[in-house]
Formats: sequence, C-alpha cells, structure tokens
Amino acid sequence: MKNKFQNFSVDELIELTQEIRDLIEDNNQNIKDCLKTLHSIESVINPKKPSKIKLLFSNIINKRK
Repeated sequence: MKNKFQNFSVDELIELTQEIRDLIEDNNQNIKDCLKTLHSIESVINPKKPSKIKLLFSNIINKRK
C-alpha cells in the first residue's frame, strides 16, 4: 500500500483525504435523506394505530359534545 502513495506529495495526499472525507459525508447525508423518505412512505402505507388510551379519551371527549 505504501508503494502506491510514494508518488504523491504530502499536500496531494492531504487533499485526497479531504476529498474522500467529503464524499463520505455526502454519502452519509444521502443515506439519511433516503431513510427519511422511506419513513415517510412507510407512515402513509402503514399508519400507526392510535393507542387505546388516546382512543378512550377521544371517545369520552366526543360523547360530551
């Protein structure tokens, strides 16, 4: 591995590591965005059912009206 990088100067290697770091950060952000989109789709396809306590309270409140 050392032989591959002997032709590079220290400045070039520093620049290369920064580019790799930026690519990784960008990729991480893309993954977060994809997960957010998937969660949104999932919430539409399979909405969470309200808890029984919430249903009970809403029934009580609706009956009083």
